Amino acid sequence: MLHFRRSARVDVPGVSLTVEAPAGDSVRHRVRNLSEGGMLVEGLELPVAQDLVLTVDAPELHATARGHVAHRTGRDTGIAVDRWNVPIEDVRALLDPQFDTGELYVAEWA
Repeated sequence: MLHFRRSARVDVPGVSLTVEAPAGDSVRHRVRNLSEGGMLVEGLELPVAQDLVLTVDAPELHATARGHVAHRTGRDTGIAVDRWNVPIEDVRALLDPQFDTGELYVAEWA
């Protein structure tokens, strides 16, 4: 199966991921890189195609999401995010500090 990324992944220091487990166990893992559509997580060992409920913590973002394991590479796991539970602009702001999250407006010229 081929996997294609729709957006580039960005190295994000200080970002971690916690996966909700049915038994209530949760371990924090370091996120190596992140994009709007997914992330590469260090040390997370889950089977491909497993559905996930996850929490991403960063200095400027605390977000939950639903996703699934897209691929495994050694000890790293690629996660595809199916749905963020925050506005996508919040994720974009973490990826690009220059991203303007301000509101757009239309001026009417007389």
